[in-house]
Amino acid sequence: MPPVLIFIFLLLPGAVQAGAKNRNWAENPVGFATARKHIYKMYHERGWHRSFYCDCQFNPATHAAAPYSCGFRDPKFAADPTRPFSALAEVVQMEHVVPASVFGPRGLSLNTSFATCQDKKNRRGCYERVSKEFKRMHSNPYNLVPVLGALNNYRQDLVMGPVEGETKGFGECDFEVDRNHKRVEPRPQVRGDVARIYFYMEKTYPEAPIIDPNMRYFYKLWSQQDPVDRAECLRAAEIEARTGMVNGVIQADCKQLVGGK
Repeated sequence: MPPVLIFIFLLLPGAVQAGAKNRNWAENPVGFATARKHIYKMYHERGWHRSFYCDCQFNPATHAAAPYSCGFRDPKFAADPTRPFSALAEVVQMEHVVPASVFGPRGLSLNTSFATCQDKKNRRGCYERVSKEFKRMHSNPYNLVPVLGALNNYRQDLVMGPVEGETKGFGECDFEVDRNHKRVEPRPQVRGDVARIYFYMEKTYPEAPIIDPNMRYFYKLWSQQDPVDRAECLRAAEIEARTGMVNGVIQADCKQLVGGK
């Protein structure tokens, strides 16, 4: 085990024990439903109660969110000050930073088994059954982050990238949606995290079209402007402790960051 992870685990009492029973996700992926459950459990046990895009408070045990805590507003209700958001804003969902659509038929087009999945209500569940490759990508915990359900609904499978104009239609939550260019832009404090998740997924699954060539420059820029921090390293260490999966993209930075303290 790398020294940096030993050091981080000392900061996270019980992390190794909590994950000791299930440390082979890379070889035996658990599926999205189980991965989502484990990520919520991880956030609950570690006391992490802030959503990824808006930094809203939420309860990992109940998935209830507090959109008022981050000043979130829904542009659909801009004309009604008594109803600033929908019910979806009051729940947290696990979002795929790299959209799951790139793991399916559009991305892994050589997998003809996808054609057998015709049930629109549970198509991704079927993809997991017919393709271990899809199941592995779909349930990768490094790609899953807690977000307000309303933002998950707005984002859908739009690509992460720069949005011009700074419309900021979600109140104090700096999250922008540009449907004309099919992009969304998160707040500056997590853009580097987003970029490194894209780089990690690309490195881990080179067979899938993870990164749009037009976005690569911006992801490199985001990663430089918002470098790896301690919170990102702690999250990676937790995931590794529980699943056995290593994030090689940030491993060296975490070693330097933690080792320097």
